[in-house]
Amino acid sequence: MSAEEEERMTEEEGELWQWHSHCRYWSHYLTLRFGPCEDITSVPPMSFTKGPFPAYAITDHALQIFSVQVTEVKDDVEWPLHVYGWVATRDSVDPKRNLLFNRTRDNCQVLTQQDSYLQSTGPSRAVVFIDPDTFQVTYAAFHKTVEATVVRVQVTDGSWPDHLRGLVVCRTTSLDKGDIMLLDSRDGAMPIACDGAIELSRRVVSVEVKGQLSVDVVASQIDDKSDVVAKDRAVFRYTIAGTSAGRCDLGFCKVEITVAWSLLATLRDMGSHTE
Repeated sequence: MSAEEEERMTEEEGELWQWHSHCRYWSHYLTLRFGPCEDITSVPPMSFTKGPFPAYAITDHALQIFSVQVTEVKDDVEWPLHVYGWVATRDSVDPKRNLLFNRTRDNCQVLTQQDSYLQSTGPSRAVVFIDPDTFQVTYAAFHKTVEATVVRVQVTDGSWPDHLRGLVVCRTTSLDKGDIMLLDSRDGAMPIACDGAIELSRRVVSVEVKGQLSVDVVASQIDDKSDVVAKDRAVFRYTIAGTSAGRCDLGFCKVEITVAWSLLATLRDMGSHTE
């Protein structure tokens, strides 16, 4: 493409051209090693929760992704928005997609001007920040981190009232205002399985070495999450492996929380060795 043609492109056309160029490059040079460009990362979370620990499993730089938000729409688009498609990041550990958001047309998310955040379901594992990652989301870069996976949040004593909205929110000690939403039942009942397990939307976060992870369980009125009925917090000190357990007491029920810890996999192109 000539410089003249590139200048005439709209921003949207330019981004689409970059994506098609990336797909062509992948098709020519990476397909045999990693599979199709649309494949999802094959590196799982909790890779080293139980050990053993290979040399490439260490504490390292990672991205903490807080949110994905639609902040502006074009003149010919009106609110509310029915959003589907996917948002993902790729890193040098595995260049396949690590999904942050993924919805089909028949399961789209409705966004309004008052609530324009996508309901994140990822990342599915820690995003390693050794080489540059490119995407448009809110994030922070942490220097030395471990991976924390909230493997279980379970109502163990009492029950969750059907008329209350439920939120599970976590944060790390270095960023008091950096809330990470693991679940927001919004205008529906708390998604609880028959064994009391709460079905989270997102589970994986990064925690700084020598830091702590706090997990809040919040019950509020369905039509107003700021109208809090009950709230409690469990705090977990970082460790490089194993699991930690904590409890939140909301009065009408108790909630047990289990966190699995793991070092980060930093072997370049690890995704080509996990099939």
